[in-house]
Amino acid sequence: MAMNCEVQLRRSGRWWTVDIPELGIYTQVRVLAQAEIVAREAIATQLKIPADTVEMTMVVPEAAPVLQPVLEARQARAAAVISEHTALAQAANVLVTHLGMRPGDAAVLLGIERQQVDQLVQAQA
Repeated sequence: MAMNCEVQLRRSGRWWTVDIPELGIYTQVRVLAQAEIVAREAIATQLKIPADTVEMTMVVPEAAPVLQPVLEARQARAAAVISEHTALAQAANVLVTHLGMRPGDAAVLLGIERQQVDQLVQAQA
């Protein structure tokens, strides 16, 4: 089942409420770290599917404005890592294959290990 359930979490005294409105599930946990496990099991039981196939989005509405910039920063960092890997692969390939540079020298220029240069060049081949 490709359904992605939204799990709303709210602080209620010393407890956290776990609310899954679309399935009519409401429960609570003492510690926020337990919420994902409890929600996953509740959804799996309700839908009669294996717990490891449950897709859900955990949301703390009150904290969303504070957490949004963190999420955006993490997404930007992930995109930068992909971009860096692509640039390194292209540069390693040009330095070694087209300019005839030794992989060790290319590694120094790129600021990476020689083995990584070898892997990048082989992946480009």
